[in-house]
Amino acid sequence: MEYIDDYEGPIKIQRIVHLAKVSGNEEVVETAIKLVMKETSNVALYEDLIAYMSTLNPAKAQSLADEGWVENTEANNRKFEQSWAQGLSDLAYLSANDIAQAYKKYTEHFISTGEFKTAQRYASRSQDRGSGHLNQEIGYTLRTSWLAVLDQSWAYGRTLASKLYLSEERTDSIEYTKLGIILGVAMMATKEYANATAVFLTLDSLAGQSGPSDLASASDVGIYVALTALATLPRGQLQYMAQKDPVFTALTKGRAKWARTLVSAFVNAQYNQLFDVWAQHEQEMEADPFIHRVIKDIYAQLRTRVLHQYINVFSQVGMSQMAREFRVSEKELVRELLESQTDAVIVDYKNGVIQANKKDGLQSVVDKTKKLSQDFCTNASVVLWSLEARGPVSQGHRDHRLL
Repeated sequence: MEYIDDYEGPIKIQRIVHLAKVSGNEEVVETAIKLVMKETSNVALYEDLIAYMSTLNPAKAQSLADEGWVENTEANNRKFEQSWAQGLSDLAYLSANDIAQAYKKYTEHFISTGEFKTAQRYASRSQDRGSGHLNQEIGYTLRTSWLAVLDQSWAYGRTLASKLYLSEERTDSIEYTKLGIILGVAMMATKEYANATAVFLTLDSLAGQSGPSDLASASDVGIYVALTALATLPRGQLQYMAQKDPVFTALTKGRAKWARTLVSAFVNAQYNQLFDVWAQHEQEMEADPFIHRVIKDIYAQLRTRVLHQYINVFSQVGMSQMAREFRVSEKELVRELLESQTDAVIVDYKNGVIQANKKDGLQSVVDKTKKLSQDFCTNASVVLWSLEARGPVSQGHRDHRLL
């Protein structure tokens, strides 16, 4: 839970609250409650967490309940809303700078109460005035798109961030890097995995930045890009990314090192390692509020890709062997193959094997192997692959990699 200190502002609150809900851990829930009380004016979120704690430990929930905090916070919120209403009527008599400052104050208040849509409206107004130069446009776009993502308005956040981030004026500044994170996260949330991967891999300056993040850290982005790439990128591109891409290398250090292992395991057809690493870090992925939205979809796409990759390499595979490799029963394996809607497989129940549907037999496998070795720039052993294609894979052969 100490990784929460890598964040600041409302994203820190969102992450600890999400972690509390998915973990069901009383200590985490208590930490979330105390943090909400300390750093926000969000009474609704506080009461929601107290109610959740009561389902875990009623006595603990009662001890954490603080009616005094609720009353004081609600009173302060009402007082602000009254002055806010009066302030809006006085805007016509203020200078442009004073108006911008007033809107900024309103923005901060509604961020504190968790009303991000309202905060976004005032953030956009506070940025409308002034000199109108590029730095102001960056500030406006960064603020409003960030609030849109916090509000889970993914499509709107994507639209705001992409307009400026994908322009020719983009630089490696901290502001543009933050815009890239916002855009990539929004694309991942809307399941535009290929586009998200491309954006994440432009964040070459992110790994060198220090200090707490207001959305996602370098390690987070390293994990995000590994997952989105595994869902979509061709194997050759994944191989380059795992072995040579400097941005991916920089992002997948420290806490995200395992994400690099995932990509390497897929590229090298080390399926036991792939599924082991996924299982070991599944709870960590679920604890991330952005991955949590797409983890099932990404895993389903990854499983389908692995199934096809596994079968396409060999003309015939023992059903029990493949079921063990994929950690399912033989019945579940067949169901998974049918759901993948591939016509490249023949299931031979009588002999307990799964066959690649290749009309040309062995020569087709040899030709495909040659093409794969050229595509992936490897020294693939055609002899080994040909031998594997002649019959069922032996139970002891578990590491089907390109040699």
